[in-house]
Amino acid sequence: MRSTMHASTVNPRQHPDTTFRSAFPRAGLAGLLLAILLQATGCTSLHTGPGDFRADFLPFYGSESDTTGFVDDVAPIALFRYTRDATSGEEVYRFLWPFGLYRTLEEESFFQFFPLIYHKRQLDPNGLPETNGFVFPLVFWGDSADEGFYFGNFFWGDLYGLFGKDELQFRGGTIYMHFRDEGYHSSHVLFPMVNWVWGDGHDGWRIWPFYGNYSKQDIDGNPVYDRTFAMWPFFTHQWNNLNNPFPSETLFFFPFYGSITSEHHSDHTLLWPLFRWSSTQYEDGEQWEVRAPFPFIQIGRGVRESKTFLWPLFGLKTSATKYLQYCLWPIQRFERLDLEHVLEERFWFLPIYWQYDYAYKTGPDAGTTRSEIKVWPLFKYRKETDGGQSVSLLSPLWFKDPEGFDAIWDPLFRVYHEDVRDDGSILTRVLWGLYSSLIDELGFSASIWPLLTDWGEVEGRGSWLTVLGGLWEHISRGGFDAYRLFWFPFGDELPEPSAPASEAEPSEEIEP
Repeated sequence: MRSTMHASTVNPRQHPDTTFRSAFPRAGLAGLLLAILLQATGCTSLHTGPGDFRADFLPFYGSESDTTGFVDDVAPIALFRYTRDATSGEEVYRFLWPFGLYRTLEEESFFQFFPLIYHKRQLDPNGLPETNGFVFPLVFWGDSADEGFYFGNFFWGDLYGLFGKDELQFRGGTIYMHFRDEGYHSSHVLFPMVNWVWGDGHDGWRIWPFYGNYSKQDIDGNPVYDRTFAMWPFFTHQWNNLNNPFPSETLFFFPFYGSITSEHHSDHTLLWPLFRWSSTQYEDGEQWEVRAPFPFIQIGRGVRESKTFLWPLFGLKTSATKYLQYCLWPIQRFERLDLEHVLEERFWFLPIYWQYDYAYKTGPDAGTTRSEIKVWPLFKYRKETDGGQSVSLLSPLWFKDPEGFDAIWDPLFRVYHEDVRDDGSILTRVLWGLYSSLIDELGFSASIWPLLTDWGEVEGRGSWLTVLGGLWEHISRGGFDAYRLFWFPFGDELPEPSAPASEAEPSEEIEP
């Protein structure tokens, strides 16, 4: 389908009756009937520029491509989206989203149907292929140059490269398990009751929940931590960060009392998590916080931030880079985040209204702004950094998923879309493309799809008006005029379009 579309792409600046002439040639009444039939199915198409294409057959299918080779196809009724990035060559298929995903780039690929099926193929550090995957929870498999082929499951087998571990061994399910991550080893009997660890400086064991002790040393043999529990979770004692200048001690008699102390920090809690007070000493002063009781009263002051939370009635938190305020949490909330490259402002009045504004300071979008306003579930407005705008009636999502649901469903609800391109041209589409227009340095063209009507004026190509696909048409070019009445042509024979001045090649200068 995509290759056919690209082959039929028409440059609107080469044909004055740009929008529908390629799709509906001078076929008389039969062509009109075909056009009406397609229109009844909700089909619209617009050839928007050399190498660009856009077509909508919503809610069944929509497609868009541009001169870079980027392709974006969606089928909202099937929760499907396909994208191809010409720069990297990456292709991504999303189907029955958010469950299905297939991604491929050169010799690497990834497939999942969450949470049941997973398969990944990639190159190891030596450039050799390795694969692993599973059909959860029945079977796991993989193949690599180091371990060879493996096949197993959670009851019995040796698995590699899954769940963040280099190696996993199962013998009788949780009766015996062994995990390896580089030089670190962890063995379990009747998981999670009996466990012992060794390797890469680690040492320790436990018989849960009665007693356990774990310790670690760095590569120089210096202790890093020593952690002990007894009758978990009621008693815990830990020494952490032993290999740096400010080690810390943790003591917890759950839930009655707990503390974390070091040379510059103290943190104490009573009846966790209700009452807590903490203090940290920085070079430029102190930062302290009190919670009494959590989450209703939280007060903090100091050199890093100021915090006053009277939950859920009111909250205010300020620092050098962040401002946060809420009323009647979670109904009203405002955040300002002043980062090095962007100033972000976010406002929520749930569940009805939220707004995001971004002002970019550095990078390719420096000096530009982007914003989004949503009145859930009825309305969404977006303004892009290039000045492009879009309006959607019905915006049912209460979360952001720009690569998934937003891209798949937006075409169904987007009634106005203004796309400002890199070359300065502006493509406007209203009511799913029922009205479309293109403005650039060469001129203007527009179409009204239900009426099979388009018009425009383009430098070097002339002006035109087509009504009902040729019931009436007038094209003027170079002082000549051509017409169609009831789809039959008459009038002058038009000259070939001339190249606009901006496209004309410079003449050669002749030396005297």
